[in-house]
Amino acid sequence: ARAVPPVLTAIRLTRPDSGLSEVRALLAAHPVPGPSFPRLDVIRAISRSAVVLTVSHLEAYLHNLTEEAVLFLAESCESGIDVPLRLRLRHSARPLEDAAKKAWEHRETILFQLFDAARALWTSGVSMAQPLDHERLLSALKTPRSKPLIRYFRDWGIDDIFTEITRKPTTRKEMYLRIDELGEKRNFIAHGDLNTQATASDVKRYVVAVAAFCQRVDRVMSRRLERIGGSRPW
Repeated sequence: ARAVPPVLTAIRLTRPDSGLSEVRALLAAHPVPGPSFPRLDVIRAISRSAVVLTVSHLEAYLHNLTEEAVLFLAESCESGIDVPLRLRLRHSARPLEDAAKKAWEHRETILFQLFDAARALWTSGVSMAQPLDHERLLSALKTPRSKPLIRYFRDWGIDDIFTEITRKPTTRKEMYLRIDELGEKRNFIAHGDLNTQATASDVKRYVVAVAAFCQRVDRVMSRRLERIGGSRPW
């Protein structure tokens, strides 16, 4: 593998710690329901906002993780063919699908562009001229719920991310369920379901699960990228 420039090895992922502290601050303003504060609509609005904000910070972490990882691959891989197959397939999927939507007699330009850009990923010995488009790698990951997260990390060569980052089945099940529940509630809220709500205790459990997930994924991805590129990226 090529030596990674010091400027890249100094890069650290933007972890969601500061973002999740924003959720905790929001919860600190969460009033206790009772005779002195009967505004249940305010209590519900704060909890619903905290759910959406927590998912947003998880999404930001995954975005930053992917962006840093593709920069590392571009600097460390001798050839694009060294990039895991599922990542190469994922990266090539969108332009191929776009080409397929055009009538066959109008595909020449888009195919020239596709083959020129993707040549390094499918030809042995050809160096990567530029990093992968991290947005393409995230295209299949909408709201980060458990199954989409497993599929996303499988592209990187990690069969089951929840098994990889936990030892105890009970810990794994708890993290899986909390993140799944968080994503489901976020989707309901985002689509205008006024009946979906979460208690302050629920949100605190979501924050704990997201924080633990990101911290552990950070370590697992560092080891996985080392196996691909030959050195630790962070």
